[in-house]
Amino acid sequence: MKTESSLGTTIPNAHVVRLGRRDVLVSMPNCRQYGHQALEIALAFAEARRLGVAVHFVQPPHMTNPAMFDFEPDGVEVMEASFLTRGWLDSTMRWGSGGLFGKRWKKKVSTRMKEFKRDFHGEVRYRLKDDSLSGSMRLRLKRWDVAVEAWVSGSGNADGVLKPYYYNRRLLREPVSVRLREGALVRARRQAKAIGLDDEVPIATLHMREAGYKLGRELQDSKPDRGRDDSVRNVRVESYFEAVDWLVRQGYVVVRIGDPSMVPFSRQGVIDLATSSHRSSLLESYCVWRSRFLLGCDSGPTYLCYLTDTPIACVNCTAPIATYPIRSNGLYILKSMSVRNSGMPLGLAQLAASEDPIYFRDSTT
Repeated sequence: MKTESSLGTTIPNAHVVRLGRRDVLVSMPNCRQYGHQALEIALAFAEARRLGVAVHFVQPPHMTNPAMFDFEPDGVEVMEASFLTRGWLDSTMRWGSGGLFGKRWKKKVSTRMKEFKRDFHGEVRYRLKDDSLSGSMRLRLKRWDVAVEAWVSGSGNADGVLKPYYYNRRLLREPVSVRLREGALVRARRQAKAIGLDDEVPIATLHMREAGYKLGRELQDSKPDRGRDDSVRNVRVESYFEAVDWLVRQGYVVVRIGDPSMVPFSRQGVIDLATSSHRSSLLESYCVWRSRFLLGCDSGPTYLCYLTDTPIACVNCTAPIATYPIRSNGLYILKSMSVRNSGMPLGLAQLAASEDPIYFRDSTT
């Protein structure tokens, strides 16, 4: 049923397979992190459009926002496969050479092979020190030594294949229009009505990053050896008050999204969906999709806008290159930043000139 396709892909965590007479882009988004999940789904839609193929998603049992998979793209078929076909396609990502478990097995084999090569090389070098060896045997071992050294030094490139860039900006520049599936849209409208959100009222979505959502799982907590402090991306709620009040005066309903660990946000004209008992991933996605724009920060929900093509006003950004808007309907403002140790202020020229992204995370506002 399945054969290898001649089409290559420019996005991560995906490959193209030949299924009967058609090509299918099989994508397994990183669903452990909100922004990565949204970004990789958007990339898959754009890549399928570029290649002119259908797309099939391998969905894990646990994900940050299941409702992201309720979006349907215009001009791109999301493949509704039978149980057997779906199992086959999923296995190509989970167990194939490019799949999750295939990669783990390949990495384990590669590690063991490197260890074997080092041990073998050391053994050859050790035998060369033996004075009792005959001249012919010593010459033969020296030839072995040269060959093994080349073998060991060439072990770093496991597959010889250049991996695609993770963040393919050019692919996302032209948005793929999406809509919610009919059943999901009906449920979302019903949920929106329950929190007093009328279909005709203009919405502005608000997201302010706090420490609670990833408490203990920030990069500096889970991987302290990486030397990056992501807490610098957290923002002060009060820095948004003036903008929120202005939007309410203009007739907007401001919907604050996020997670229940956030500090409750009570303000005239604001629906605090983050701490509401009505909060759901579907309602959150619906609000972003329906919004005139999202007022956000350097955090995951901002990247959901690349899936829904919602205009972005991203403030309190820490990285001038990584957070630079991809599309013309995006704006961003950088934080005032200074070096953590010295307190020296960092200007735009210094931030843009740095080649080390850790430089931004290891700073303070």
